[in-house]
Amino acid sequence: MNRIDKKKVSFLICFIFGLFLAFIIIQYNSIKFDFSNVKTIEVGNDYNVGATFFNRDVSSQVEKSGSINNQVVGKYVIEYSYTTFMNLTKSETIEVEVVDKEAPAITLIGNSKLTLPLGSKYIEQGYNVSDNYTKSVSVEITGDIDTNKVGTYYKTYTAEDSSGNKSSVKRTIEIVG
Repeated sequence: MNRIDKKKVSFLICFIFGLFLAFIIIQYNSIKFDFSNVKTIEVGNDYNVGATFFNRDVSSQVEKSGSINNQVVGKYVIEYSYTTFMNLTKSETIEVEVVDKEAPAITLIGNSKLTLPLGSKYIEQGYNVSDNYTKSVSVEITGDIDTNKVGTYYKTYTAEDSSGNKSSVKRTIEIVG
């Protein structure tokens, strides 16, 4: 083999290696993960990670390391990976936060507006409260009533869950003479 042939062979080997390397880089960069609906999820909601390879949906083939308990507020670290037909794997790690942004539901028992005669006794009718996450929701009742004085009084019922979400309802009590 003469000197020119060795240069051609070396060039051809480098060219083929370069093409192979370019193909690997293109293949790797063609794996795309879609975390847009996952980074923060509401407690109790499901989540899905999307993935494409050369714009073809491969979401069902994504491997997951770690887990998210969507019933418990907190932060979870998950690694997602996809392996191509050439055994090339691309992985991404994200932190998923499960949050509770839903306020408790509070409803009054009885009427929201009461009319009482002057000098009568006010009897609290109560309320019902529920929450999507917190089992025992705290309720604060504020407002004073003077049944010996004609006027309009208000009781405010404020429910707060363990995530700090609040809601309130108001009862109007009118004392008439």
